[in-house]
Amino acid sequence: MNSWPSYSSHFAFFVLISIPFSSSFDSYTTCSNTFNCGGITKVGFPFWGDGRPDNCGYPELKLACSNDVTTIEIMGVKYRLLMINQDEQTLKVVRDDYYDKICSPKFGDTKLNSNLFDYVFGSSDVTLLYDCASSSPAGGFKCPDNETYANVAAVPAVVPGTPICKSKVVVRISDPAGFGIFSILNVTALEAAVREGFEVKYKVDSGKCDECVDSRGVCGWNLNETVCHCPNQTSESRTCSAATTAAINNPAAVPLPPAKEFSSNIHHAFLSAPIVVSISFDRFLPFDQRRNQQFTNCSSNITCGSVGGISYPFWGVNRASYCGQPGFEVQCLNNFPVFNMKGASYRILQMNTTNSRTVKVARNDYWGTICPQTFVNTTLNFSLFDYVSGYRNMTFYYQCFAAITLPSPQSCNISNTVNPVYYVTQPVTVGQAYSVSCTHEVIVPVYEEAALAIEAATMPSQTIVTDAVEGGFSLQLEIDNDECDKCLGSGGQCGLDNTTNSGFRCFCADRAYASTCNGNSTSSQGGDDDNSTFISFLFQPL
Repeated sequence: MNSWPSYSSHFAFFVLISIPFSSSFDSYTTCSNTFNCGGITKVGFPFWGDGRPDNCGYPELKLACSNDVTTIEIMGVKYRLLMINQDEQTLKVVRDDYYDKICSPKFGDTKLNSNLFDYVFGSSDVTLLYDCASSSPAGGFKCPDNETYANVAAVPAVVPGTPICKSKVVVRISDPAGFGIFSILNVTALEAAVREGFEVKYKVDSGKCDECVDSRGVCGWNLNETVCHCPNQTSESRTCSAATTAAINNPAAVPLPPAKEFSSNIHHAFLSAPIVVSISFDRFLPFDQRRNQQFTNCSSNITCGSVGGISYPFWGVNRASYCGQPGFEVQCLNNFPVFNMKGASYRILQMNTTNSRTVKVARNDYWGTICPQTFVNTTLNFSLFDYVSGYRNMTFYYQCFAAITLPSPQSCNISNTVNPVYYVTQPVTVGQAYSVSCTHEVIVPVYEEAALAIEAATMPSQTIVTDAVEGGFSLQLEIDNDECDKCLGSGGQCGLDNTTNSGFRCFCADRAYASTCNGNSTSSQGGDDDNSTFISFLFQPL
């Protein structure tokens, strides 16, 4: 009848219920750590990352370290951190994609979050023009071989009548006049100017942090305000208590944190016990009742309308945020799965999980029309996606100031004025006759076969152009496919380490592991087991 074990009368047992505790003490310890990477050292609040959890700094000020190079992401663009002055609250940064070369950009325009950053005086915006239809005002020069673009030119950020180009990117350069950037005629000199980087000032309220530090605490962040983590307080506050300050000044008098003290005192009472056996109480439950909720949730794919099979790293709809990675949220809108990136919305047409993970997508604002409400270039977040070969950039031109010899399948009503919309299906080369100024130009990738079909048509119709755009293009997901495949192969489901909101976790039927199910990992995350009760039997001879 009773499944509980019985023991000889020569033994008595005590039951200790171990309850997990958390307090500001742990945050005090972890946030006391500083960020150190290569030449960037001793960085504290308001930054976090690489040993400093997210409650140690502003959400937007995450630092990453790879091969002794410190990086930070601002408005979707990845920058290398060249220098930091925490007293002046300034950073010197350079775009990561432009550090070694400038003819293969991976990000869009250089922009700042004005609520958090300001440019430091002495830098200006410069526009880099790639593969233009005619010579730029500065005169273009040839890019090195095996790069994305063949030619590049630098012009002031705002230039009336900018020629038609395959791509344009705004970058920030320190003292462009001093570098003579508008007169140089070789790519090496331009790369050197860009590589110098530029300075920004980060805008944080240092007064609150100063108060915390004066009270012997360490600064952190909670929701939307600066908080103070203290060594012997179980909750966050603005400053540490007077007792805390006195205790730190006299280390011998520092009491244990209350939560840990409770647990410690009980364990000390049984130090003489020769045998301790711990059993997780929920192991007595039927297996189906104790399945990891994360495993169950992430076992479901996203289905929206006629499109299904959308899985890791995507999340949203019926999949919790821990089932995917940041930046891959999917919404089901009008029975179409869509995600947003760099100001544009994309429909997922199909997901391929065999071999490497790819998705077939199409611009949502160009679905059924080539007259969008807003004019946004297709710009990828290359930390999340990359193009798959076999595509062509199709460029549409709107509100042009003169008739030009380009195909025009239809007209668009823009600001109550009807104007033809023009397009090209292949890169514009220097010397072509159709160089004019247009108010808007939008690049939309299409498959190579679709572009060839348009070019083969004697009189390309609106239908054939629309079909090409709606046919979409393929994107490679920039994730560790081997990591996820190993997890799936062990019977798990791929997901996010939701204790840090970054990294990978393998959700299994019993709990979450670092890499694969059944303990093939260096660390584990409890999942639902985090809330389970453990009963310890301590046996003491009578």
